[in-house]
Amino acid sequence: MSFRRPPRATARSESPSDGAVLHGPLPGLADHPLRVDYEALAPPRDLAVNVAKRVARTGRRGGGDARFLFETIAGTVTLPWTMRCNQRCRYCAVRGGGTPPLDPSEAYLAALAADAKKGGFRKAFLVGGEPTVRPGLAAFVRRLRTLGMEGVALGTNALALASVSATERLVEAGVDAFSLSLDSPDEAVQAFLTRNPANPARVARAVEAIACHGHVVLLFFALVCRQTLPGLVRLVEHVDAVRGRARARVALCLTGLKPVGAAARHPELHARFWEMRPPWEAALRRADALGLPLLDFNLPACVFRGNEDRRWEHNIEEAVWNADLGILFRAPAYERDHVRLPVCARCVFEECPGVYRGYVERWGATEFHARRRRR
Repeated sequence: MSFRRPPRATARSESPSDGAVLHGPLPGLADHPLRVDYEALAPPRDLAVNVAKRVARTGRRGGGDARFLFETIAGTVTLPWTMRCNQRCRYCAVRGGGTPPLDPSEAYLAALAADAKKGGFRKAFLVGGEPTVRPGLAAFVRRLRTLGMEGVALGTNALALASVSATERLVEAGVDAFSLSLDSPDEAVQAFLTRNPANPARVARAVEAIACHGHVVLLFFALVCRQTLPGLVRLVEHVDAVRGRARARVALCLTGLKPVGAAARHPELHARFWEMRPPWEAALRRADALGLPLLDFNLPACVFRGNEDRRWEHNIEEAVWNADLGILFRAPAYERDHVRLPVCARCVFEECPGVYRGYVERWGATEFHARRRRR
């Protein structure tokens, strides 16, 4: 769940001019070209305005009211608990191979959280890698609660949460929202994408363990790629079936494939946007019919039109402070991997970083058209 565009690498060290709090050196980042950018991370000043403007008018499309999701996410600081992982998913955009950076210390992350709290952020989102592979997760969640965080979310593949006791420990510590990776109800597809035959059964047990908690939000995060396209409607129905028997508040987010990291080495995952649109639209219609709250993310609005009130980037991006190590380490590649087309200059979505360079180099730019502001 990383929404704010990463800062550009700076050519020289500068102190921030706006009084941003500087943090001490982070292990493994001392000689990194983005060290200054990371140390100067500060929450956006206009948080309260953005939350007030955006949350009130979003998520009302069809029968699935997604406003509670935006309200859950708004005012969140994203913290990198670890960059390590216990899977090797074919589509991973966080890790492209090699040794992950060292885990930031708990004191360092607590300092980030404390600064975020002073800046008006009320919730924290722990991400990875896979957060559950680092010991001390529950204790750190309690620490965040002690610092005054009203909510703590966890982004996870859920492999370590297949036992009820493991989930209970995190919920009791203060985790009240889970962003859980589930790409397909087809076990063969899920196992193929994660390269883990044990994934479907373990995730299914984790879902049941999480869903029994009435005060918890369970957001399924699902990849839209060539292998998942035939099953998008069945995925909506599967998530809705979980919602029907759950005490937790259940919703679904469809996220487009990022052709970076590991995914760049797997062209078999990629599909043309015109191929993706019909099953995506069918999934939206089915979600509306069922009243299932559904968002989408990382699907270009100039191609996938008509879902702006449920689109993550347009409704919540400016209400989240991203202090995610992964996106900082990937920032130079992020700039290289995107390209702004001539039509982008005329588009209403001015903050859009453009389209993925790899997509344009492979299939051209004919599908992209500027979106004009309605008069």
